[in-house]
Amino acid sequence: MRRLLAALLILLAAVWPLPAEAQAPAGFDLCAENEHLALYINPETTEIAVYDKAADTTWFSNPPGRNMRAGVGQDVVQIRYDSPTSPDKLMDSWTHSVQLGQASVVPLPDGVRVEYLMGAEYPEGMALMPQLVKAGIFEEQILAPLSSSDRSTLLRYYTPIFVREPYPFELGVTAAARDLERQLFGDLVIVPFTEEYQELVAEAQALEPGSRELRDLEQKIAKQRMDVLYLLLEKFTGYLLGSGEGARSIAYRKDITSTSDLGREDFAHLAEEPSYLLARLAPLLQDQVARILAKVDYGLEDLTRDHVQNRLDPPIPSVERFLVPVEYRLDGRELVVRIP
Repeated sequence: MRRLLAALLILLAAVWPLPAEAQAPAGFDLCAENEHLALYINPETTEIAVYDKAADTTWFSNPPGRNMRAGVGQDVVQIRYDSPTSPDKLMDSWTHSVQLGQASVVPLPDGVRVEYLMGAEYPEGMALMPQLVKAGIFEEQILAPLSSSDRSTLLRYYTPIFVREPYPFELGVTAAARDLERQLFGDLVIVPFTEEYQELVAEAQALEPGSRELRDLEQKIAKQRMDVLYLLLEKFTGYLLGSGEGARSIAYRKDITSTSDLGREDFAHLAEEPSYLLARLAPLLQDQVARILAKVDYGLEDLTRDHVQNRLDPPIPSVERFLVPVEYRLDGRELVVRIP
């Protein structure tokens, strides 16, 4: 990010007084005191309270008794900044730091310092679901602990794929598809490693070469093979059917701009062990898959491992993260607030 404009807003300009009996609010810890003032902080929300001994009044940085679920009046600091693609963006200390567990409270001799790390480590909306995952991991670590219903759901969206030597009746794909396979797999071909496809292969093996029944089967076999071939290429190039046109998907390899950038080294592992390939899903179905994967504690480390093993990009951390420290100090009759 070459240009960053930040404006910081401390929300202590508006304070809410309460009478003296509230000088030690529930949930607040005393962090500094002198003959004039007492400073408290709520370590869970990072809001502060100041008891003025002369006025016999407690002042709060945020409205006391507010509806915590409403999300209004929760933040203490806001920042505005520009990014190269989106000007005038906003983050606040509650939504983008405290709720993410990224706020730290540091005691000071005469006050307290709150360090807000704003912004999620990874871009918002990044679904924790692998585009490709090796069969052993998928079956043993993901499918096995799940209920039969959840297993069926995942198997509806994940297709096992394998690269192996072809049967003659498997070569009826388009000329463009065969050229791609030669480029990517050499003399091998890609197949869906499903029971349905295996049944088609077994049926084709039992038919007479050149028969009408075999020709019909060859069309079904070709369609299933091309479906997984082009879906696989979409994961690498980010483009539908490897066309290099239209919007890119979220799982593309950033160093790949077209299928010509891919080689056999990118797919050699598929000849050693099948991998499960995720279908193209609508956002609602992505959420469903992510919720199921969360049941087996599938996380960022797992996603990184699965993508690296299948030569896809691992999750890329967000660059839009900011450390904003706020210090509160008692100085005689004054509360001094600053961003060092």
